Formats: sequence, C-alpha cells, structure tokens
Amino acid sequence: MYLAAFIGRRLKPTIAPCLNKGSVLLFDYRVLHRGRANVSNEKRPILVFTFAKPWFRDVLNFSKRSVFDT
Repeated sequence: MYLAAFIGRRLKPTIAPCLNKGSVLLFDYRVLHRGRANVSNEKRPILVFTFAKPWFRDVLNFSKRSVFDT
C-alpha cells in the first residue's frame, strides 16, 4: 500500500495526551492525527475547527484512500 509506505518512513513516536473533560488540544493540521478508541461506556463528543489556506490539501489525513483499505 503506497500510503502506508509513505507514512511509515516519516512517522515519529506517537503522543497520546491525557486531557481532562473540557480541555482543548491544538495541533498543526499537517500532523498525522488519529483518535484513540473510546474504551469507556460514555459518549465522547468532540468539536473540530480547521483553519487552512484555501489551496492546502491534507493528503495524509484525508487521502482518497483510507489507511484501512486493502
């Protein structure tokens, strides 16, 4: 899979911050980001705002193919 090979060469160690309810997490939109599984029985709503130049396309996080495609 091309995308997995492309990403694999550039991955750095993962960071999984522990945030309290109501916390805010800011990160550069170019960061490869994924949410971890919700292992609780409670819902985990999130709100996402993305700011980018009109010409910017995030092909790693939002490619035409999913990282789960075979």
